[in-house]
Amino acid sequence: MGWNSRRSFLIQAGLGLTLSGCLSGAERDRAAVFDTAWRAVDEWYFDPAMDGLDWDGFRRKWRPLALKAESPAELYLDVLVPMLDQFRTSHVEIRPPGALTLSNGRSFTPPRQKAGLPVFLSRDDEAGMGTVLTFTGSAFLVEDVAVGGAADEAGLRPGQSVLIASLSLPKTGRTLLLVDASSGARFEITWSPRPALPATEWRELPGGTSYLRFNAFEPTAVAWALRTLEEAKDRPVMLDLRQNGGGLIVEMVRLCSGLLRPDATLGVFKGRKRDYRMGTNPAGRVFDGPLAVLMGPRTGSGAEVTAAVLQHHGRARLFGSQTAGAVLASQIFPLPDGGSLMVPYADYVAPSGARIEGRGVTPDVLAPRTPQSFANRSDPAIDAALSWLRTRQ
Repeated sequence: MGWNSRRSFLIQAGLGLTLSGCLSGAERDRAAVFDTAWRAVDEWYFDPAMDGLDWDGFRRKWRPLALKAESPAELYLDVLVPMLDQFRTSHVEIRPPGALTLSNGRSFTPPRQKAGLPVFLSRDDEAGMGTVLTFTGSAFLVEDVAVGGAADEAGLRPGQSVLIASLSLPKTGRTLLLVDASSGARFEITWSPRPALPATEWRELPGGTSYLRFNAFEPTAVAWALRTLEEAKDRPVMLDLRQNGGGLIVEMVRLCSGLLRPDATLGVFKGRKRDYRMGTNPAGRVFDGPLAVLMGPRTGSGAEVTAAVLQHHGRARLFGSQTAGAVLASQIFPLPDGGSLMVPYADYVAPSGARIEGRGVTPDVLAPRTPQSFANRSDPAIDAALSWLRTRQ
């Protein structure tokens, strides 16, 4: 459960130890960044086996390269990113200070992507690009191409499967993304960021169903969701978590407390140092009506916990496709140069006893988006959920 990235995309991370003498000022700065991050991973990473990596060996290999880096961009792009890219679990992420990684017209080949994550870009970048690219485990699924947007003009179409060739920020200041489709075609998408869609949405669907969407477990969005659920009274509700990548654990507990009985178990986060058991707060439900939850490959972290918990307690029926499988509790550590590092300190085990990390949550009704549904502008998950809410069968 972590952050949303701004322009400097999320990058898989990890780092190194103590400063040594006889270093230049620049070398000391690079060493401080490397050592601070390496130590944070070494002390807090939830798996004592370090995901099977020789973490001490990584320090011996990568620290000298960090000291030789000629710029902050080189430190991140040529040392930290490829080193930390070796972690296969979620929530190991580094954010460079500012936008330095795409400065000076430099091209960047992105690191290995993790399932459920967007294409290393902020939501403002996605809005400027005019599409959403979500990793499904082997390629990126093109979701929702905006008519007349940069992706549309480049020829990208909903439902396509693509791979990222490169990402760069030319001196024009407009980001350039090259993507290769499974058909062999290459698309060049150039854009500038623009304000993203609102983080919350409510509308009334046929049959009096209340549709609500929020994209992160943060205080304002969860407070809005709870008010909206309370206003729904006993009317059917469709909760769309397909663009929700998680957020704060306390806010996830807060939402679940509004949907479940008091003291319902929410599972446990198991760490190297201690376990963190979770249950609903005794405040009581705010919504008792019929509930359908939409989920997909971009549903991550706290949103996956919510889906798994509601499914386990029989409180909601789940529609859509498999979630990201990115469910670890994490802590953000500041780096000396203004960057920051996210390290997962605990693994989640659902009330059912199942691990979700690397596996995801399976919906009760499989209703994935397909190229045909994209072309028809239909939404199989919404259609299936509406049908169930009408009949409850």
